[in-house]
Amino acid sequence: MRTLFLSMLLLLCVEVNAAAPAFSRLYAVADSAETVYHTPAGMTRLDANAFTLSGILIKYMGEFDIDESVTTISGGAPDSGDPILVPSLYYVHVVNDDWRAGISLNIPTGFGSSSGGSWAGRYYSTESSLILISTSPGVAYRVNEWLSLGGGLNINYTTSDITTAIANSDPDFSDGKLEVESDGLSVAVVLSSLIELSPTTRIGLNYHTESEADSEPDVKISGLGASSEAIERLEVAISDLEIASKIPAHFQFGIYHRLDNDWELTFDSIWMNFSEFGVTEISIVDNEIQAPDDLYEDFWALSAGLSFPLSAGMTGRVGALYAQSAIKDENRSFSFALDRIYGLGAGIQYEWQSGDIVDVNLNIFDTGNAPIDTGDDPVRGRIAGEYVDHYALGLELSYHWN
Repeated sequence: MRTLFLSMLLLLCVEVNAAAPAFSRLYAVADSAETVYHTPAGMTRLDANAFTLSGILIKYMGEFDIDESVTTISGGAPDSGDPILVPSLYYVHVVNDDWRAGISLNIPTGFGSSSGGSWAGRYYSTESSLILISTSPGVAYRVNEWLSLGGGLNINYTTSDITTAIANSDPDFSDGKLEVESDGLSVAVVLSSLIELSPTTRIGLNYHTESEADSEPDVKISGLGASSEAIERLEVAISDLEIASKIPAHFQFGIYHRLDNDWELTFDSIWMNFSEFGVTEISIVDNEIQAPDDLYEDFWALSAGLSFPLSAGMTGRVGALYAQSAIKDENRSFSFALDRIYGLGAGIQYEWQSGDIVDVNLNIFDTGNAPIDTGDDPVRGRIAGEYVDHYALGLELSYHWN
């Protein structure tokens, strides 16, 4: 349960992959090929072609602890998650003195759960996932010595899966199964600017429009003690739902400042219109669809970073992160058990004599106890509990060719 790809674990669909502790140094640093994704306008600060290959390995340590005093369905707790590796790559090309072009390929969004088909909450969720694979071409133009403008596209392939057990009212039937799969392409427009207030201070601003995959869900209902006409009606109705295939609009802001001793300070923030996310949990109860909508809320995420020289060619870094919960406790679901997040990280950057750079960062995240109480349901029962040992470890390695 609660097996989450790294960026969604932290910022839930705000699309971050960063070679810095606790996702700091995002939008105003603009010192590597990653800026084609984070702040396209920042590409003008690169004087030569640049390429970055990055990988993030994360392991969630927590488990869901069921409150047996109120839970009415047998089956125990959900399965735990396995470590996940998320790769990404970025490239920036110098066109001329004023123009840059670049492209990235990554997995900025991916999260979900796989709980097993016999656990206590199986009638609410047994498996769910949302995975986004994105390629992002971008261009940048230096208007003058203090202003650069950029833009690009996020071309997204989204795939989602929702699987839920169905409680049959007829005791002669075992559990049925609902499977909903959908995939599709969507495109978001990115508008970007980098404002260089001085050689040591700059601001990055980005806006991403909403994008929604145009897809027709594939719905399969099996093992349900109902007529073929009733099953067909349910499948058609579920196909018409707005299942979570939307990347909501979001705004990003970052500021960078270098001190006289070459220490660097950064602050980054993100606001996401997450109330537009869509349906993430679907159940069938007494041959009727239960698909709660309007569960999620707009939220902010903030990060701060500090970088300081350790020796010739070596730099130390620390960072901290906070993200608001995107859902109220009373609306939280087993599919995406989101809560507020705190993060701390530390890392080292080393520059080789060739000019290539390697980043290594280790992060720890407190993802919250995310309490869930479904309330009484005459068919699906009541399941309540919270996550214990709710921490995740993330190890990130990036190599920058310059």
